[in-house]
Amino acid sequence: VAYRVFSVLLPLVTAPYLSRTVGREGVGLYSLAWSVSYIFCLIGMLGLNDYGVRAIAKVRDEPEKLNRTFSAIWQMQLLVAGLTLLVWCGYVAFVAGAEKQISFHLTLMSVSCLVNVDWCLMGLDQFKPIALRNTAVKLLAAAAVFIFVRKPEDLWIYAFVWSLSTLIGC
Repeated sequence: VAYRVFSVLLPLVTAPYLSRTVGREGVGLYSLAWSVSYIFCLIGMLGLNDYGVRAIAKVRDEPEKLNRTFSAIWQMQLLVAGLTLLVWCGYVAFVAGAEKQISFHLTLMSVSCLVNVDWCLMGLDQFKPIALRNTAVKLLAAAAVFIFVRKPEDLWIYAFVWSLSTLIGC
């Protein structure tokens, strides 16, 4: 619960700073690029988070079935997320407009879909490591934003920092 509250409060601290440093246009550009990237991430995960938690929880006491179930789900995730990542790269290269540079830096967010196995930890009831890791990563990312994002031209740094933090958090 504390992690959820933290996740809601952190943007309330960083958003005013970001709007002062990169301006309304920068915030809008980032929001557009992030929402398109997030749609690709949702497609890349294809509901595997919910399914993975349930499937792992069902077999967590049977090591052989657990191994087979994990492998099957992760192979599906790699296939779908990998294809989605290729489409994302095509979008960034050929479709993205003014948000192209920001979208390029958000590619790490799409890569995180390949390696995110939080569904396995959740299925094994290992919530504390996920929350601690993500809290530490978000605090470091917020600190990096306050240190490195100083002017409108630094918007790409903001995108890179949050995209990298998503990847590291996975």
